[in-house]
Amino acid sequence: MSNHLGSVISSLIAIITTAATSIETYLKSNSEHAYVPSLDNTEPHPLDDAIYPLDIKHAVQCLEGACLQLCATLLRPNNDSQVFQHPCMGIVLRAGVADIILDKPAGMPVSEISERCGVDPKKLGRVLRLLCSQHIFREVSPGIFANNWLSMQLLSANPMWSVGMHLSDEPINKAAAHLADTILDSEWGHANSPYKSAFNRSTGYPHALWTYFEGSLDTSYSMTDENAIRALVNESKAMSPASRQLIHEHVMQSTTGSEVGEGTGAQLVPAPLLPNYGAGRARLYCLDIAMMTLGNSAERTLDEFIKLGEAAGLRFVRLWNLAEMGVVEMALAKRE
Repeated sequence: MSNHLGSVISSLIAIITTAATSIETYLKSNSEHAYVPSLDNTEPHPLDDAIYPLDIKHAVQCLEGACLQLCATLLRPNNDSQVFQHPCMGIVLRAGVADIILDKPAGMPVSEISERCGVDPKKLGRVLRLLCSQHIFREVSPGIFANNWLSMQLLSANPMWSVGMHLSDEPINKAAAHLADTILDSEWGHANSPYKSAFNRSTGYPHALWTYFEGSLDTSYSMTDENAIRALVNESKAMSPASRQLIHEHVMQSTTGSEVGEGTGAQLVPAPLLPNYGAGRARLYCLDIAMMTLGNSAERTLDEFIKLGEAAGLRFVRLWNLAEMGVVEMALAKRE
């Protein structure tokens, strides 16, 4: 057993080294900025907004998955019992801390930040210190904080500010606090209605999420199987035998690798990582739970996409694996 554990640890370290080297080489390939940005860096890098090529996306997933699996293997279980990053992110986002210290590269005392945003200085300092420990913001000297590469994403002018608010405040974080009570409820826990979600429980709002936000548009996330089939049928009416229907979506996968087969787009994931990359695709599973939380909805598996297509008179051709997302290719079913 000990020899096996040793080989697992060595394999994980090798995966981390290989993946990190691949990503570093890619980042250094930019002719104008051939370097890996430091966490303390606040200047934009040309690759910040770049779309990674597929091989680098897989390297990122290997790195994330192997790092967490190595920590889970070597560390005590209580090391993973930290749940306060989202609330602390919500505090600094709503208080506009990143904007307040934007022009202070040498840092600003927490007392001055407090005066600008109205948050108690001692409590704000503790919040910032937790985030600094996770490399969000930088504590230049005791009680003096500055932006860094990650906190620059929290500026109000950055689109990531809106994403952060969505995740750390309303609707997801506040609704997620009611997810356990909703799922364990004898009535609501077995309901699939978009009116009986954790979001409804947390807000007391009796209708679907999409009508809660004024001016919001409905999306496919609230689309029931019946409506999805109807949409696929309508689209298939314009198809010829040579046509293809492409569904660009998140495709859920089990942690067992049982989906491997012809046309499934399955990747050869290096052992001993989980066949779904583990933490390397954690965002996909978080998104699935977010769908459950906000509207009793879900991300679909490949098998579920195939069944939807068959019900609409389509046949599955293949899944194009694009790392976190995929493209399900469908064609008209062959007539007997």
